[in-house]
Amino acid sequence: MINLFITQGNLTDYPTLQTAKSGKKYLKFTVACNQGYGVNQKTDFINCVAFDTTATFISNYFIKGSQILIQGQLHNNNYTDKNGVTHYTYEVTVSNADFCGNKNSSGVSNAPGKPHYPRQVIQKEVENNSMPQPAIPSIEEIVESKDTANDYITF
Repeated sequence: MINLFITQGNLTDYPTLQTAKSGKKYLKFTVACNQGYGVNQKTDFINCVAFDTTATFISNYFIKGSQILIQGQLHNNNYTDKNGVTHYTYEVTVSNADFCGNKNSSGVSNAPGKPHYPRQVIQKEVENNSMPQPAIPSIEEIVESKDTANDYITF
């Protein structure tokens, strides 16, 4: 039997990495997936859990609203409440996550091949108003580089 779940959607909240008593890192999050168009559009909210390096990756590189592509296994968790009613919940155990989509409103790029900055670094730089600025060379550096540019390399 194959149990493979793949979906693309948006994170509904900021992912917060947690650590179990055993020391294992985990992350619980929800992905909103749209289907249909216009008046027939519907949104499904998929509960997910990730562990260890996958959990760390998601918590570092994704924020609320980020588009994410996840792959994992779908699990059914049944429980009976105090009134004897059985409830059925579904959760995806994420084994792989990846970037997809374009830059979102936070300025974090989710496109493959683009630089990705950890969420903690971006928040700190925004708070301190110290986002990286391009280095502008001084006049002396420009003149010096032009003087050495005319040197010939002999073979």
